[in-house]
Amino acid sequence: MIGNILTQYVCIRAIFYLTTVCTSLTVTLVVTLRKFLSLVLSVWYFNNDFTGMHYCGALFVFVGTLLYAEVFTSRSSAVKKAAGDAAANGLISLQSKNKVE
Repeated sequence: MIGNILTQYVCIRAIFYLTTVCTSLTVTLVVTLRKFLSLVLSVWYFNNDFTGMHYCGALFVFVGTLLYAEVFTSRSSAVKKAAGDAAANGLISLQSKNKVE
């Protein structure tokens, strides 16, 4: 019981820290992945059944996480997006300088 209390304390403290440095969606994804790992550990350790619904849920968790992390976007589109963002930032800073003069 003391081990459970200590691990819960560490988990909650880490989540509070994570909320200060990440977006709420990132925190939600991290917590969801932690719960999934807990489920897998439960299935393995206690020899519980891993049904078709578990496989379906696992697929949704991993695909959603990969989509959020933009793993499926091509490298060229990421470079184009970064170049476009840099150009937009340069354009904005030039426009603001012209308004001051």
